[in-house]
Amino acid sequence: MSIKVRCEVTGGSPKPKISWLKNNKTLDDSIDESSQDSSVNVLEICDLKREDMGSLLACQAENTNLADPLTTAVILDIYGEHCCYPGFKATSKVSISSQPRRHFFV
Repeated sequence: MSIKVRCEVTGGSPKPKISWLKNNKTLDDSIDESSQDSSVNVLEICDLKREDMGSLLACQAENTNLADPLTTAVILDIYGEHCCYPGFKATSKVSISSQPRRHFFV
């Protein structure tokens, strides 16, 4: 099973660095799209397994060492038999907020 999660950050000067973390370990800190007003990092996990259920995926945006980074998080919940079928894909979009939210992939 694979999933894609997209984190879009608008504003910031200088432009923010966007990182995806899984259980506090950096998975991806690349910028996939950038415009004058926003930056995007899309994380794709191609080998998601049942063991990943309950994992915390966090998107972190930071642009200076003088301020704390902004972070939003999703908790992975995997239900149903679809996670066992090759080729199944789920997509989600997250935005910065203060509390982790559960995202269900079925």
